[in-house]
Amino acid sequence: MPHSIMPASPAEHIAALQLLFQHFPPQESLARIATALPLVQNAPRHHLKLLVAHGDQGLVGAMLMQALPGGTGIVWPPQVAPASTEIEDELIRSALAWLREQGSRLAQALLETDEVVLAEPLCRHGFTNPTRLWYLRHNLDWPPELLHAPGPLTFQSFREVNRDAFYLTLMRTYRDTQDFPELNGLRSLEEVLQGHQAAGFDPGRWWLASEGAQAAGVLLLAESDDPAEWEIAYVGVVPEARNRGLGTELVRRAMHESKQAGMRSLTLSLDARNEPAWKLYRKLGFEPFAAREAFLLSIRGQFD
Repeated sequence: MPHSIMPASPAEHIAALQLLFQHFPPQESLARIATALPLVQNAPRHHLKLLVAHGDQGLVGAMLMQALPGGTGIVWPPQVAPASTEIEDELIRSALAWLREQGSRLAQALLETDEVVLAEPLCRHGFTNPTRLWYLRHNLDWPPELLHAPGPLTFQSFREVNRDAFYLTLMRTYRDTQDFPELNGLRSLEEVLQGHQAAGFDPGRWWLASEGAQAAGVLLLAESDDPAEWEIAYVGVVPEARNRGLGTELVRRAMHESKQAGMRSLTLSLDARNEPAWKLYRKLGFEPFAAREAFLLSIRGQFD
């Protein structure tokens, strides 16, 4: 039997979110609804969409998705009651079509361990689960002299640097990366920059690192939801400069700048497959505090 798939009306927002978070304990479900409802109510239509499915019994399915700057779309797995793979598939097809219209090249779902069971409908449509995403935090309890110990790198902020040199170095750091290599080639330079800038762009917190006259890497810091915390949005070293301790110096610079700015802590996220980075961060004192399973789908193919 065909079902109508359409954006949720304002009157349906709460019921749709209740359906979407139906698998969680009551308190957890209420907390998620309280977080999602203002986003659904206030987000521009071209950024976030709550889809619903209607059948003979009224609202029977829901799915939430968000188009982010930089060619990435976030999805929450569809929920249908009573269960129906047909309606799940209709919701997913509509969600992916909408994300394509917004220019998304990649769709992803980041799920906690107890949420992974919800990803089965996504996997039917080609989503894969290549890795786990770890979240780490440092409380910046090192003394300043250790955080800012002399090293071989010199730093220029984005305000000072030649922009072409910065962009070229940034793209070179992605070569042979162990952090989400599935993303390589999917997005243009402009989309990569849009994605990073959406995290809270401040040209004074983006740096080009050089070793002598040669560009060696980049460091991008961003604000987080916590006003006393910054985030390492990205740190990368060009291939020919790797395995010489320069990544450690870049991260120490991030810690120093954060502490100098009065931040209480510094966070980052990390592909679990990136063992060298994991060892580096743990050696510097970063502690894991959360994890998500990453489900990914290329929805527009390679960037030419």
